[in-house]
Amino acid sequence: MTRPTPLEWMAGVVQRNDRDLKRYLARRVHSSAEAEDLAQEVYLRLLRVKRKDLIRSPEAFLFRIASNAIYEWRLRARNRLPHSHAALESLECPRSEPANEIWRAELGDALGAALQQLSPKCRACVLLHRREQLTYTEVGQRLGISVGMVKKYLAQGLALCREYMSQRLGSSTEERD
Repeated sequence: MTRPTPLEWMAGVVQRNDRDLKRYLARRVHSSAEAEDLAQEVYLRLLRVKRKDLIRSPEAFLFRIASNAIYEWRLRARNRLPHSHAALESLECPRSEPANEIWRAELGDALGAALQQLSPKCRACVLLHRREQLTYTEVGQRLGISVGMVKKYLAQGLALCREYMSQRLGSSTEERD
């Protein structure tokens, strides 16, 4: 009997365990959409294993990877912004007052300064996604990075921009209220 290729081995593991894995993930993250994403991450990690011949129990190994992915997902969830668009929208101001033109100019200057504090790739991700309205995939293709890195750079960039702007404009926002 011939030994299966790595892809055949992987296909077998996925076919035997896909439903159970997704159910396991969904019970722990309480979201079927997140469970689907995590399952894809688990399969990617399994594909990256170089010495599959050393794995005695593929099912146990798969669920160990899943447990690690859930742990990392929970860590990221603690620091995750509700959504990338919410980060800067909270700094918007009403448009009815004439003083808002000055406020918008200050906001624009602060945002420009905040963006300059970011690394070049992080800044590029934020600008391509927010200004150019590119999807995560399009940003990743343009910059030659994975979608996961795009998400990481966006979350990091928007969080740093928000922090920088609230420090810089904190006294201005209190005066406006």
